[in-house]
Amino acid sequence: MPASKAAAAAAAAALGKAAPGKAAPELAVEGLGFSWGEHRVLDGLSFNVPKGSSLAIVGPSGTGKTTLLHLIGGLLKPAAGSLSLDPAMAPLALMPQSHGLLPWKTLAGNVALGAGLSPRDPGVAAMMARLGIGGLARRYPHQVSGGQAQRAALARALMGKPQTLLLDEATSQVDALTRESIQDLFHGAWRELGMTMILVTHSIEEAACLGSSILVLGYGTAELISNPLPASAPSTAAIRANPAWLALCTRLRERLAAVRPDEAGGKGRAV
Repeated sequence: MPASKAAAAAAAAALGKAAPGKAAPELAVEGLGFSWGEHRVLDGLSFNVPKGSSLAIVGPSGTGKTTLLHLIGGLLKPAAGSLSLDPAMAPLALMPQSHGLLPWKTLAGNVALGAGLSPRDPGVAAMMARLGIGGLARRYPHQVSGGQAQRAALARALMGKPQTLLLDEATSQVDALTRESIQDLFHGAWRELGMTMILVTHSIEEAACLGSSILVLGYGTAELISNPLPASAPSTAAIRANPAWLALCTRLRERLAAVRPDEAGGKGRAV
Protein backbone atom coordinates (compact mmCIF):
# COMPACT_ATOMS: atom_id res chain seq x y z
CA MET A 1 0.00 0.00 0.00
CA PRO A 2 1.64 3.24 -1.03
CA ALA A 3 2.56 5.44 1.90
CA SER A 4 1.80 9.11 1.52
CA LYS A 5 4.62 11.36 0.43
CA ALA A 6 4.48 13.14 3.79
CA ALA A 7 4.77 9.89 5.70
CA ALA A 8 7.61 8.75 3.48
CA ALA A 9 9.48 11.99 4.07
CA ALA A 10 8.99 11.69 7.83
CA ALA A 11 10.20 8.10 7.78
CA ALA A 12 13.25 9.06 5.75
CA ALA A 13 14.13 11.78 8.24
CA ALA A 14 13.73 9.44 11.19
CA LEU A 15 15.89 6.79 9.51
CA GLY A 16 18.72 9.12 8.65
CA LYS A 17 18.64 9.43 4.87
CA ALA A 18 21.66 10.91 3.13
CA ALA A 19 21.82 14.57 2.17
CA PRO A 20 19.91 15.62 -0.96
CA GLY A 21 21.79 14.76 -4.13
CA LYS A 22 23.58 11.78 -2.60
CA ALA A 23 21.95 8.38 -2.67
CA ALA A 24 21.88 6.67 0.71
CA PRO A 25 22.92 3.02 0.93
CA GLU A 26 19.84 0.89 1.36
CA LEU A 27 18.18 -2.46 0.98
CA ALA A 28 15.76 -2.11 -1.92
CA VAL A 29 12.93 -4.64 -2.29
CA GLU A 30 10.92 -4.36 -5.50
CA GLY A 31 7.93 -6.55 -6.43
CA LEU A 32 9.25 -9.41 -4.31
CA GLY A 33 7.47 -12.73 -4.61
CA PHE A 34 8.07 -16.18 -3.13
CA SER A 35 6.16 -19.45 -3.00
CA TRP A 36 6.43 -22.66 -1.02
CA GLY A 37 5.19 -25.14 -3.61
CA GLU A 38 1.83 -23.87 -4.80
CA HIS A 39 1.39 -21.62 -1.78
CA ARG A 40 2.24 -18.00 -2.56
CA VAL A 41 3.71 -16.49 0.61
CA LEU A 42 4.91 -13.11 -0.65
CA ASP A 43 3.57 -11.36 -3.73
CA GLY A 44 4.56 -7.97 -5.15
CA LEU A 45 6.17 -6.69 -1.93
CA SER A 46 8.15 -3.43 -2.23
CA PHE A 47 9.91 -1.35 0.43
CA ASN A 48 13.31 0.19 1.25
CA VAL A 49 15.47 -0.10 4.38
CA PRO A 50 18.08 2.69 4.67
CA LYS A 51 21.49 1.84 6.09
CA GLY A 52 21.63 2.35 9.85
CA SER A 53 17.88 2.02 10.35
CA SER A 54 16.00 -0.77 12.09
CA LEU A 55 13.04 -2.67 10.67
CA ALA A 56 10.73 -4.88 12.73
CA ILE A 57 8.61 -7.39 10.80
CA VAL A 58 5.38 -8.55 12.44
CA GLY A 59 2.33 -10.48 11.31
CA PRO A 60 0.33 -13.64 11.95
CA SER A 61 1.85 -17.06 11.34
CA GLY A 62 2.02 -17.92 7.66
CA THR A 63 2.42 -14.38 6.35
CA GLY A 64 6.06 -14.87 5.32
CA LYS A 65 8.00 -13.09 8.06
CA THR A 66 10.86 -15.57 8.38
CA THR A 67 10.75 -16.26 4.65
CA LEU A 68 11.30 -12.55 4.02
CA LEU A 69 14.20 -12.46 6.49
CA HIS A 70 15.82 -15.46 4.79
CA LEU A 71 15.39 -13.82 1.40
CA ILE A 72 17.14 -10.71 2.73
CA GLY A 73 19.91 -12.88 4.16
CA GLY A 74 20.43 -14.71 0.88
CA LEU A 75 19.30 -18.08 2.24
CA LEU A 76 16.44 -18.17 -0.28
CA LYS A 77 16.07 -16.83 -3.80
CA PRO A 78 13.07 -14.73 -4.90
CA ALA A 79 10.57 -16.29 -7.27
CA ALA A 80 9.72 -12.83 -8.59
CA GLY A 81 10.92 -9.27 -8.22
CA SER A 82 14.28 -8.19 -6.88
CA LEU A 83 16.12 -7.64 -3.64
CA SER A 84 19.20 -5.43 -3.78
CA LEU A 85 21.53 -4.86 -0.83
CA ASP A 86 24.01 -2.00 -1.06
CA PRO A 87 27.59 -3.28 -0.51
CA ALA A 88 27.94 -0.77 2.33
CA MET A 89 25.38 -2.84 4.27
CA ALA A 90 27.47 -6.02 4.13
CA PRO A 91 28.49 -8.26 5.79
CA LEU A 92 25.31 -9.63 7.34
CA ALA A 93 24.90 -11.74 10.47
CA LEU A 94 21.86 -13.87 11.34
CA MET A 95 20.68 -14.80 14.83
CA PRO A 96 18.08 -17.61 14.66
CA GLN A 97 15.28 -18.39 17.12
CA SER A 98 17.50 -20.90 18.85
CA HIS A 99 20.86 -19.39 19.71
CA GLY A 100 22.59 -21.81 17.34
CA LEU A 101 25.64 -22.30 19.57
CA LEU A 102 27.74 -25.39 18.90
CA PRO A 103 27.24 -27.67 21.93
CA TRP A 104 30.76 -29.10 21.79
CA LYS A 105 32.41 -25.68 22.02
CA THR A 106 32.68 -23.41 25.04
CA LEU A 107 31.00 -20.01 24.95
CA ALA A 108 34.38 -18.46 24.16
CA GLY A 109 34.87 -20.96 21.36
CA ASN A 110 31.47 -20.11 19.92
CA VAL A 111 32.06 -16.37 20.15
CA ALA A 112 35.45 -16.74 18.49
CA LEU A 113 33.82 -18.41 15.47
CA GLY A 114 32.26 -15.08 14.52
CA ALA A 115 35.67 -13.76 13.48
CA GLY A 116 37.64 -16.97 12.99
CA LEU A 117 39.77 -16.28 16.04
CA SER A 118 41.19 -18.36 18.85
CA PRO A 119 38.97 -18.53 21.96
CA ARG A 120 41.96 -17.04 23.80
CA ASP A 121 42.06 -13.93 21.62
CA PRO A 122 41.75 -10.76 23.73
CA GLY A 123 39.00 -9.53 21.42
CA VAL A 124 36.83 -12.50 22.36
CA ALA A 125 37.23 -11.80 26.07
CA ALA A 126 36.53 -8.10 25.53
CA MET A 127 33.30 -8.78 23.58
CA MET A 128 32.06 -11.28 26.16
CA ALA A 129 32.79 -8.85 29.00
CA ARG A 130 30.96 -6.11 27.10
CA LEU A 131 27.83 -8.27 26.94
CA GLY A 132 28.00 -9.37 30.57
CA ILE A 133 29.20 -12.96 30.07
CA GLY A 134 32.93 -12.49 30.64
CA GLY A 135 32.96 -14.97 33.51
CA LEU A 136 31.37 -17.75 31.42
CA ALA A 137 34.08 -18.22 28.79
CA ARG A 138 34.85 -21.85 29.70
CA ARG A 139 31.26 -22.98 30.10
CA TYR A 140 29.36 -24.94 27.47
CA PRO A 141 25.95 -23.92 26.10
CA HIS A 142 24.08 -26.49 28.21
CA GLN A 143 25.68 -25.04 31.35
CA VAL A 144 24.25 -21.52 30.96
CA SER A 145 20.78 -19.94 30.95
CA GLY A 146 18.82 -19.11 27.82
CA GLY A 147 19.56 -15.42 28.25
CA GLN A 148 23.29 -16.05 28.65
CA ALA A 149 23.27 -18.24 25.55
CA GLN A 150 21.57 -15.46 23.57
CA ARG A 151 24.20 -12.99 24.78
CA ALA A 152 26.88 -15.37 23.53
CA ALA A 153 25.08 -15.66 20.18
CA LEU A 154 24.95 -11.87 19.91
CA ALA A 155 28.64 -11.65 20.82
CA ARG A 156 29.44 -14.17 18.08
CA ALA A 157 27.44 -12.14 15.56
CA LEU A 158 29.10 -8.86 16.54
CA MET A 159 32.59 -10.35 16.35
CA GLY A 160 32.14 -10.48 12.58
CA LYS A 161 31.54 -6.70 12.56
CA PRO A 162 28.28 -6.95 10.61
CA GLN A 163 26.81 -3.93 8.93
CA THR A 164 23.38 -5.60 8.96
CA LEU A 165 22.09 -7.77 11.81
CA LEU A 166 19.17 -10.12 11.11
CA LEU A 167 17.19 -11.40 14.11
CA ASP A 168 14.67 -14.22 13.74
CA GLU A 169 12.55 -14.19 16.91
CA ALA A 170 15.80 -13.99 18.85
CA THR A 171 14.10 -13.37 22.21
CA SER A 172 11.22 -15.84 21.87
CA GLN A 173 12.72 -18.56 24.06
CA VAL A 174 13.56 -16.59 27.19
CA ASP A 175 11.48 -15.27 30.09
CA ALA A 176 9.95 -11.79 30.10
CA LEU A 177 12.60 -10.03 32.17
CA THR A 178 15.45 -11.66 30.25
CA ARG A 179 13.69 -10.71 27.02
CA GLU A 180 13.68 -7.05 28.02
CA SER A 181 17.37 -7.26 28.93
CA ILE A 182 18.26 -8.81 25.56
CA GLN A 183 16.13 -6.24 23.74
CA ASP A 184 18.12 -3.50 25.46
CA LEU A 185 21.36 -5.14 24.28
CA PHE A 186 20.08 -5.17 20.70
CA HIS A 187 18.96 -1.55 20.95
CA GLY A 188 22.26 -0.45 22.49
CA ALA A 189 24.36 -2.30 19.91
CA TRP A 190 22.29 -0.83 17.08
CA ARG A 191 22.65 2.74 18.36
CA GLU A 192 26.32 2.43 19.26
CA LEU A 193 27.58 0.62 16.16
CA GLY A 194 25.37 2.31 13.58
CA MET A 195 24.51 -0.98 11.89
CA THR A 196 21.23 -1.85 10.20
CA MET A 197 18.98 -4.18 12.20
CA ILE A 198 16.12 -6.23 10.75
CA LEU A 199 14.11 -8.40 13.11
CA VAL A 200 11.19 -10.79 12.92
CA THR A 201 9.06 -10.95 16.05
CA HIS A 202 5.64 -12.05 17.23
CA SER A 203 5.84 -9.50 20.05
CA ILE A 204 4.08 -6.21 19.40
CA GLU A 205 5.92 -4.63 22.32
CA GLU A 206 9.31 -5.73 20.97
CA ALA A 207 8.53 -4.37 17.52
CA ALA A 208 7.57 -1.01 19.01
CA CYS A 209 10.79 -0.95 21.07
CA LEU A 210 13.25 -1.93 18.35
CA GLY A 211 11.84 -1.01 14.94
CA SER A 212 12.37 2.51 13.62
CA SER A 213 10.01 1.20 10.95
CA ILE A 214 7.54 -1.64 11.45
CA LEU A 215 6.42 -3.79 8.53
CA VAL A 216 3.03 -5.35 9.26
CA LEU A 217 2.49 -8.36 7.01
CA GLY A 218 -0.96 -9.76 6.35
CA TYR A 219 -2.08 -12.50 3.99
CA GLY A 220 -1.04 -10.81 0.77
CA THR A 221 -0.95 -7.30 2.27
CA ALA A 222 1.69 -5.11 3.87
CA GLU A 223 1.81 -1.83 5.77
CA LEU A 224 4.88 0.15 6.84
CA ILE A 225 4.61 2.22 10.01
CA SER A 226 7.24 4.78 11.01
CA ASN A 227 8.42 4.80 14.63
CA PRO A 228 10.80 7.54 15.86
CA LEU A 229 11.12 6.12 19.41
CA PRO A 230 14.11 3.73 19.03
CA ALA A 231 16.35 6.38 17.50
CA SER A 232 15.53 9.04 20.07
CA ALA A 233 15.59 7.05 23.33
CA PRO A 234 18.74 5.99 25.22
CA SER A 235 17.30 2.62 26.26
CA THR A 236 14.32 0.35 25.77
CA ALA A 237 13.23 1.18 29.33
CA ALA A 238 12.95 4.83 28.28
CA ILE A 239 10.93 3.77 25.23
CA ARG A 240 8.49 1.71 27.32
CA ALA A 241 8.05 4.68 29.68
CA ASN A 242 6.93 6.89 26.79
CA PRO A 243 3.12 7.12 26.32
CA ALA A 244 3.71 7.14 22.56
CA TRP A 245 5.06 3.57 22.84
CA LEU A 246 1.82 2.35 24.40
CA ALA A 247 -0.20 4.16 21.74
CA LEU A 248 1.87 2.52 19.02
CA CYS A 249 1.40 -0.92 20.62
CA THR A 250 -2.36 -0.34 20.58
CA ARG A 251 -2.27 0.70 16.93
CA LEU A 252 -0.25 -2.39 15.97
CA ARG A 253 -2.55 -4.67 17.96
CA GLU A 254 -5.61 -3.26 16.20
CA ARG A 255 -3.98 -3.65 12.78
CA LEU A 256 -2.98 -7.25 13.46
CA ALA A 257 -6.42 -8.09 14.84
CA ALA A 258 -7.89 -6.93 11.53
CA VAL A 259 -5.76 -9.33 9.47
CA ARG A 260 -7.82 -12.20 8.14
CA PRO A 261 -6.82 -15.35 6.21
CA ASP A 262 -9.32 -14.40 3.51
CA GLU A 263 -6.89 -11.65 2.51
CA ALA A 264 -4.79 -14.40 0.94
CA GLY A 265 -4.30 -13.93 -2.75
CA GLY A 266 -4.26 -10.15 -2.55
CA LYS A 267 -1.27 -8.42 -4.01
CA GLY A 268 1.47 -7.26 -1.68
CA ARG A 269 1.56 -3.52 -1.96
CA ALA A 270 4.43 -1.04 -2.11
CA VAL A 271 5.11 0.33 1.36
